[in-house]
Amino acid sequence: MNKVYSNKFFCGIFILLISLLFNESHAHEYVYGNKIQNPQSDFTISKFTIKQGLPQNQIQFIKEFKDGRIILSTINGICTFDGKTFSMIKTNNQYRKFVFNELFFLKNNRISGTVYNGGFAHIYPKFKKINNNHFIIQEGDFLYGLALNGEVNWNNGKDDYFKKIFDSKITNPISFLKINQGFIISNKDKINIFNIKGEIIKAIQIKLVSKIIKTKKGDFLFANAQSIFKMDKQFSIKKITDFNEFTYVADILQLKSDLYYIASNRGLIKLEKNQLKIYNLENGFPTNNISTIFYHKKSDILMVGTRDNGLLFLHFNKFKPLSTPKEALNTSFLSIVRYKNTILSATNVNNIYSVNSKNKTAEEFITDPYYFSSLAVVNDTILAGTWGDGIILFKEKQKVGNVNLSTELPDLNVHGVFQDSKKRIWVATSNGLSIGKNLKNIKVFFRKNEKFISFYELKNKNICVGSSEGIYIFDSNARLIKTLGKKDGYYGTEVRSFYEDYEGKLWFGSYNGGLYCYHKNSLVSLNKKKNCQLPQDVFTLIKKGNHLFMSGNLGVFSIKEKDLNNFYYNRINYLIPYHYAEYSGMINSELNGGFFNNHLIEENTIIFPSIEGLLFFDNYTNNLEKTVLILKKLFVNDTLYLEKSREFSPQTVQVNFMFSSNQFDPGNLIYYQYKINKKGKNSDWSSLQLNSNISLKLLPPGEYELSVRAIDSNNDPNPLVLKEYFYIKPHYYQSIPFLIIVSFLLLFLIISIVVFQLRSIEKKKIEEEKWKTQIGKLQIDAIHARMDPHFMFNALNTIKYLLVSKKNIEAENLLNRFSLLLRKYLNYSDTNYVLVSEEIELLSLYVEIEKQRFSPSFEFDVLCDQNLNGIKIPSMLIQPFLENAIIHGISQIKYSGKISLSFKHNENDLIIILTDNGIGINITQKNVSKISAHISRGISLIKDKINYLKHNDGLNIEWAMKPFSPNGTVVELVFRNYLDPDLI
Repeated sequence: MNKVYSNKFFCGIFILLISLLFNESHAHEYVYGNKIQNPQSDFTISKFTIKQGLPQNQIQFIKEFKDGRIILSTINGICTFDGKTFSMIKTNNQYRKFVFNELFFLKNNRISGTVYNGGFAHIYPKFKKINNNHFIIQEGDFLYGLALNGEVNWNNGKDDYFKKIFDSKITNPISFLKINQGFIISNKDKINIFNIKGEIIKAIQIKLVSKIIKTKKGDFLFANAQSIFKMDKQFSIKKITDFNEFTYVADILQLKSDLYYIASNRGLIKLEKNQLKIYNLENGFPTNNISTIFYHKKSDILMVGTRDNGLLFLHFNKFKPLSTPKEALNTSFLSIVRYKNTILSATNVNNIYSVNSKNKTAEEFITDPYYFSSLAVVNDTILAGTWGDGIILFKEKQKVGNVNLSTELPDLNVHGVFQDSKKRIWVATSNGLSIGKNLKNIKVFFRKNEKFISFYELKNKNICVGSSEGIYIFDSNARLIKTLGKKDGYYGTEVRSFYEDYEGKLWFGSYNGGLYCYHKNSLVSLNKKKNCQLPQDVFTLIKKGNHLFMSGNLGVFSIKEKDLNNFYYNRINYLIPYHYAEYSGMINSELNGGFFNNHLIEENTIIFPSIEGLLFFDNYTNNLEKTVLILKKLFVNDTLYLEKSREFSPQTVQVNFMFSSNQFDPGNLIYYQYKINKKGKNSDWSSLQLNSNISLKLLPPGEYELSVRAIDSNNDPNPLVLKEYFYIKPHYYQSIPFLIIVSFLLLFLIISIVVFQLRSIEKKKIEEEKWKTQIGKLQIDAIHARMDPHFMFNALNTIKYLLVSKKNIEAENLLNRFSLLLRKYLNYSDTNYVLVSEEIELLSLYVEIEKQRFSPSFEFDVLCDQNLNGIKIPSMLIQPFLENAIIHGISQIKYSGKISLSFKHNENDLIIILTDNGIGINITQKNVSKISAHISRGISLIKDKINYLKHNDGLNIEWAMKPFSPNGTVVELVFRNYLDPDLI
């Protein structure tokens, strides 16, 4: 095997493996019922049977519930369907004894229906059989009934009884219709038209008319077993068409002015422009037995009830597949271009097909032994890129040359050819780029070991080239001016598409990297942003109307350009595209995009190459309404909660809300967000989730508000919000009364402890003060005790001296004075304070005793302001200074001594001054060390006493001892703020 064909072989194997891989990995990405697909049909069908939860596969009637759900009458009960699950409308089985042909919604949320074998009954919320009406027509709140005996009656929508209007005398009627002038009633023989009084206006001899409807134009369409008729407002009859064989018509639905769908025992019949088309088992329809039809306008779905195959959803195909040739149906188409008056598309198996976009057919145009990869048209020449053979040139169906030299192409695997506005030809290969002014001078100009795939010319004539590593931007002169790759935030595998918007933003799509936007030198990955649901594969970016369409391995997605910009600029915080896939008519949702020209717009049709033929997309409008949420079920601790009250017990561990929506269109991708607010506390919206069930676990007691919203392909900035309120009761120990009681007890305990502590502190303080006072008294007594023995020792020595000197009378007098002094001292010993007069008397006695020791004697004078005699002062405070003046001052001189003591005041201050004319304190301290030590001890005692009086009694006593001129010593005691101004 030569090198070229070896490359072809391995490339083919690679494509096959990739195709199988993606088929396997993405086949069940979007599951919506059991899919039934027929390429020749107008529909893709989803089938729901008992396997999906339907109570029974025989369906009698379909109607849309007021909250958006579908309600179905089956022969095994009535259920609702929200697109995901079926739910019985009632849990009791009383009403299941009956089969209901038709259902009606009445006031006060009541549901009623007609019984299969005759009768009318209320079904929900309570079952009650009303009368024997076999047919019911609803007009607003009124009901008009027809019984099997021919009686016509009416109901006001409130009462449980019907009032008779008239007796038609038509027994065993087959069909019944209310009209403006009266009623139309058919039986096996004819059609009878009655006025409101019960008079026959006209009788038409047509047998077995099983269904009559009023059309949008105001005339009537009806059918019997052989034919379909039209009747105008004047009741003139015209046959439309024949069925050709016996047909029982169960239901007729008008979809457009000239389009009807008919439910019959021969399958689904389409009547369009008076032409019949039958869908049945013979052409791939799942059943022949159709009982009812309902059109769901919001999702553009025909909902068909069958007698043996359950519920069918008929999705109108928005994509039309290639019809012929059959061998092309399973062929992978790669690239598509317009060539002269035809459309050409290449496949990976040697063929290029010409395509007729109107009848969706194709025929072989070129067959050559090349593995084609891409197509382009330049100057009426077809440039077919290949795997391994470079570019093959064709004109019409003839090969006219090739481009495959190493100087012409950096690699022979060609992914795309592009002609810019300057008529230059660009070629993308697996290892670089080539460029040329025409086909004859194509040359390599950019080599790079990466795959180059796509081209796009900007408004400023710059050329964007997409590769496996990012983007290369060349200016109008083909000079590289910008690269965007992994360093800039690109993480995809291949850049495959571009789009420049009106603001100049460059959008580009990638394989396995999603959508990017390059604007103002900033690259943003849309897919990396929170709540972005764009596909990871963006092979095309096609602007049609106000939408951008993106193809990929999962089908086609569309998004409004406005929504895209709002999301880019953070005006909305979610982005959800609309999705087209198998349910839109695709045979296979894997579209091709690894090659240039991977789509073509032909008038209003977009043609996509896919791995199974071509897809023609010509119906890309969607009328999406706001999604309405419904609370379907509520579970508390895994038990279905049916009570009206939303107060849950303290033992609540889990609350599970199950919601459903009113959307049945599988292309409208619906995601859910919720937030739960406790009273006084707000939370943020959760991230988008596909699951509509919200499970809340281990919530603390309290009042809660659960807000839920559905975010869909509308990207509505203000989606509808459903709020559910509930309350979790607290345990008794979490209740407010209990907490109040406990709080009061705790507060009482704290107060008691605090009071006890305060009292203890106060008691301790009192005790401390008591002990402090006691200690202070002991301290002052100790001071006295240190002074008194010294004085007494001196006095006794003097008495001893007098006795030795035989001076008995003097000794006796001195002893008397000493005993008097001791008596007074003992009297003052119990108190720390004495009157000034008492202190003067005590000091005078002391001086008299001391005079006996010294010769010559000395004078002692006392001066006291008259109003100070009644003032109390600390006792024994002056005596130590007086003692020092006598012993260490007067006793050391040879001249006559004199000591003066004065008590006076200066405003509130008490001033005591003691002066002597002794030798002076400086000489005493300098010459006699023992005397100095004695003075120091005495002064130390005085300091101790003054400190005590300051800390215990709060007295502020200042004192000073200094020389007195010309000789002697002066001691000054000042009691600051000691005197009461009122007593002075």
